[in-house]
Amino acid sequence: MKYEDIFAAISRRYGTFTRMEQSIADYVLEHGKDVLSMSISALAQECNVVDSTVFRFCRTLGVSGYRDFRTALAVSLCAREQSSEPAAADSDPVSIQVRHIYDSCLSALRETYQLLQPGQLDEIVRRLMLADRVLVFGAGKSMVSMFGAYRQLMLSMPKVHCALNTHEQRRLCATVTSKDAVILFVQNDSPASLADLARLVRSKGCYLILISPLAKLSLSALADNTLLCGGFGGAGTAVSAQAFLIELIYRLYLQRLENARRALM
Repeated sequence: MKYEDIFAAISRRYGTFTRMEQSIADYVLEHGKDVLSMSISALAQECNVVDSTVFRFCRTLGVSGYRDFRTALAVSLCAREQSSEPAAADSDPVSIQVRHIYDSCLSALRETYQLLQPGQLDEIVRRLMLADRVLVFGAGKSMVSMFGAYRQLMLSMPKVHCALNTHEQRRLCATVTSKDAVILFVQNDSPASLADLARLVRSKGCYLILISPLAKLSLSALADNTLLCGGFGGAGTAVSAQAFLIELIYRLYLQRLENARRALM
């Protein structure tokens, strides 16, 4: 029997889960290997839900029950391990390290492409076009993606802004309105301050776009739109995947500008 990738299935359905089902999804994303050896009751206890909620979660993912879910999870984990080689050691020749980094980034890009929803991208670009300002935020390792996005988007969006640290970001957030849009980058190890920032943005009625790896789906409950990226195994590959998403947004934004210009001619 051919199983759908469990992690991709969770990402596509996350927004439709109940709060209790989301807690199960978060646990599976963080502790997938541990779940393989857990009974349905053990998983329910870890997630503070009842057994029937776990069973319903499994059925929502398209499998017949918990045993079938664990089989699909095992297949998905095995596929991920096969697609990623062991990390190159510092003593390895340069050619081996280059190949390892190349393969890791390629895997992250492939996973991101599989998670893409064209209609979602189009809606995000439309909202960016309508926004008075576009603010780009991040913290920790996601600052790399934040700076990359700022430099790329400012070429077509004079209204884009970013801040260098959490204090400046909070100060800038205090000025946002419902007519602005915020792009928030997160990584698997992003600090808790980003969740506080997301809540502050939401309290202002601002349109919030989250660009996130699979393992940080819990923050998507605070966002108006969440773009999922690959790089499940580390921040370096996630940065490559997030750069790919920004390139798509940039090009689609330029296309919309050109279409608007032609419409006025």
